[in-house]
Amino acid sequence: MPDDQQPIKDKDLLNRQFDVNFALEAAGLGVWELDPVTWLVKWDERCQRLFGLAEGHELTYEQAITFIHPDDVDRVDSAVQWAFNPESDGLYDVTYRTIGADDGLLRWVRFIGKCYFQTGGQLYRFAGVAQEVTREVEAQRALQESEQRFRMLADALPQAIWITDSSGNVEFLNKWWSDYSGNVVHPDTAGEVANDSLHPDDAPRLMAIFQQAIQQGTGFAIEQRNRSASGEYRWFLNIGEPYRNAQTGEITKWVGMSLDINDRKRAEQALRNSEARFQTLIEEAPVATSLFMGRELRVVVANEPMLAIWGKGPHQVGRTLAEILPEIANQPFLDILDQVYVTGQTYSAKGARADLVYDGVLGTYYFDFTYKPILDDQGQVYAILQMAVDVTHQVVGQQKLQASEARFRQIVEQALMPICLLRGKEMVLELANQPLLNVWNAGPDAFGKPLLDILPEMKDQLILGWLSEVFDKGVTHRLDEIPTYFIRGTGEREDRYFNFIYQPWCESDGQITGVLAMATDITEQVLARKRMEEAAMTLRNANELAHLGSFSVNMVNGLLTVSPLVASWFGFDVLEADTEAFIRSVGEQDRDHVRDSLHQTMQLGSDGRYEITHSVVNAKTGQTIMIHAIGQLYLDAQGKPARVEGIAQDITAQLAQKQFLEEQVEQRTKELQIANQVLAQANVQLEQANTKVSVANEQLQLFVKDLTRSNNNLQQFAYIASHDLQEPLRKIQSLSTLLGVRLGDKLGDGGKDLLNRINKSGAQMSTLIQDLLSYSQIGSHQQDFGLVSLNMVMGNTLESLSVSIKERGAQIVVDDLPIIHGDASQLTQLFQNLVSNGLKFTPSDQVPQIHIQYFKRLLDELPAEVRPNRSASFYHQISVSDKGIGFDVKYLDRIFQVFQRLHGKREYPGTGVGLAIVQQVIENHGGGITASSIPGAGTTFCVYFPG
Repeated sequence: MPDDQQPIKDKDLLNRQFDVNFALEAAGLGVWELDPVTWLVKWDERCQRLFGLAEGHELTYEQAITFIHPDDVDRVDSAVQWAFNPESDGLYDVTYRTIGADDGLLRWVRFIGKCYFQTGGQLYRFAGVAQEVTREVEAQRALQESEQRFRMLADALPQAIWITDSSGNVEFLNKWWSDYSGNVVHPDTAGEVANDSLHPDDAPRLMAIFQQAIQQGTGFAIEQRNRSASGEYRWFLNIGEPYRNAQTGEITKWVGMSLDINDRKRAEQALRNSEARFQTLIEEAPVATSLFMGRELRVVVANEPMLAIWGKGPHQVGRTLAEILPEIANQPFLDILDQVYVTGQTYSAKGARADLVYDGVLGTYYFDFTYKPILDDQGQVYAILQMAVDVTHQVVGQQKLQASEARFRQIVEQALMPICLLRGKEMVLELANQPLLNVWNAGPDAFGKPLLDILPEMKDQLILGWLSEVFDKGVTHRLDEIPTYFIRGTGEREDRYFNFIYQPWCESDGQITGVLAMATDITEQVLARKRMEEAAMTLRNANELAHLGSFSVNMVNGLLTVSPLVASWFGFDVLEADTEAFIRSVGEQDRDHVRDSLHQTMQLGSDGRYEITHSVVNAKTGQTIMIHAIGQLYLDAQGKPARVEGIAQDITAQLAQKQFLEEQVEQRTKELQIANQVLAQANVQLEQANTKVSVANEQLQLFVKDLTRSNNNLQQFAYIASHDLQEPLRKIQSLSTLLGVRLGDKLGDGGKDLLNRINKSGAQMSTLIQDLLSYSQIGSHQQDFGLVSLNMVMGNTLESLSVSIKERGAQIVVDDLPIIHGDASQLTQLFQNLVSNGLKFTPSDQVPQIHIQYFKRLLDELPAEVRPNRSASFYHQISVSDKGIGFDVKYLDRIFQVFQRLHGKREYPGTGVGLAIVQQVIENHGGGITASSIPGAGTTFCVYFPG
């Protein structure tokens, strides 16, 4: 028998095989197995409790069935034998009673299982689950007893009660039927008695309505005639309702009653006869008119104009208004008619909306109508006269006009860009959205005022002239990057930049009555461009100061562009040439290494970083130098390699210095050996050696002071030359690489291990410096706040992480996110850290699942641990959830601290700075952050921005 077909040997293994021990415990399920060879029953403690066994032990099948109720043993044994038959598909599902082996308690249990057969039909395993169902069985019995009590009550009622099955077959008629029909009713004759008493003309209609009710699952009511014991037919209102299973909602029975309405039917006939002439007058009226009888609003007469309004044919008399127009059930008309009937007060309306079905299509129409009560001799309302005029065309026309104006205003009010409508030559403000009022620093009182009253400073600016030209000449102006200033309430001048569109506002006759002005505030973009230009100049100056050269490799056409400094190293007179031409000037021993490094940088899965140290032979002088190059690969819009941008530095002098230091170390080593020999020969020289040590300690202290001063200077320099911070690390890595190349196997395994540790430590320190720089820049960076679309920020975030997302096959769902007031650069860093955490802390054998959700929260809805430093009427909650490894919430305060990690670096790399950056960004924005997590189930970070 194959391994996977062996019977499970013990309870623990059984639970592990199902891998549902916890779920089984929560659901009250036990697991069991019957060995078809030994006939031993193996089960867990839950199954044993179902049999009332106090102690866990195995039983034979014959022993187990002795604890089954005697009335159920044969049924259980037959089910087992049938399950053993391959023709049964091996299915086993039996509900029976156990008698309590040790506790004597009677229990109803349900055992479900399956037999597993080999290809030849040989049974090799029989196992399943079990559950106590005592409550369910007792509930079913209670239901049967309740039904019996209902039937006894029905027999005592003085009116007709009936019950059918779900298909409409009569199962029960109460005693009233025997008294009325003169026939004795038995369960097997109930249907025959009911059908025999029904008037032949009413039977087809009743059957049709009942079948329709069964198909739709809704109640019904029908007037019908039933024959009494004397042979007289009397009118009854037969009402039926479905009875549904409380758990499944499935219809199991129909219950109904029949009410004697014979006297009412006779009165209605008399009333119809007396009002025939009145109906004739209504039918001939030129206005849509109808008459409703009784509170149920049964139609007595409706003329052709009214039938046309209803969209119905001529045969509506005798039907209630609700039956004729079921679509008005949730409209006010039936309630209004009922109020008219109750109060006797006439009701009139103009342009009232009604949703009616014409030709099977629900449409909206409008009417002027009147409901007038009709009184009898005692002053009581017995009917209502309705008259109506269709005014749909007039109302719809007016609505279209209002809707057109409302749409325009809504578009303006909801637009993100400032928009206003200025009327007349004085440019009076008629319409403006909130973004424009914000730019002007104006409130609602600005409406109706001329532009110069609102913004007097516009008098000396070009804007007023352009607006006048548009109004006078009807031309449209599109103006880009226009400098504009405002004098604020404090008297301070605020300079801004806008793109403007001014176009004439024309009436239907073509007359220009105003100017529609639209603006786009591009102040941040203009200032950012200027800052970028200044930064580019600073970077060029820094490169020249640090003797750094730059290069750019076009991965599409293979052209390499370099700075003049790099060209001088290669001995080239041009700054652009084929990449291979430059590689030919690389030292022969390093050329393949350079080509392989460029190729590796372009590979899928690479981080796109290019870093290499190689020799260069000057084409003019033949001089060889060593350079260290660092670059980064950038992709095009299609995600393909586009270019590598980088910098390079001549490190020949540093390498020479390193070699000199190595020689000095070797020389000092030899001297130390001599000193040790001398020390062993004469203790007299010990004092001299101690003196040398003291001198060395003093030199070391001086070195420590110099190093401290150097570190302080390096920290101050971090904000203008961040790449220089990593230069010593790159030198250490380059020197250790060169040491490994030159000494090779001479270092031994221990030496190689030390070099590898140096390289790894250098790489970790480089990453840490970059994270610390980002953290310090978040704290010191002057925030450029403005309206920021979080949808755009999230799009940029996912694009920057696209390589990692694609590699992991991550599933990321993003809700529609709001527009907030903030710094786009900082917000991008925030979401990059949160999303990358979700990717990083999802085990490698799982597909990352990340959901970014949006909620709008009031202040009192925020968690207690979230305390925003800026008050607002509401807050935007953005939740980033993953299904990763999670963490214990007792470490919640710790995870937002710098260098704090909850997991080892080997399993989950990182510096412990990312969440500290996230907290700094949210604090800069006046918000708050918290997190919730379940170890092994995932983590949710919730950030809150003021609204």
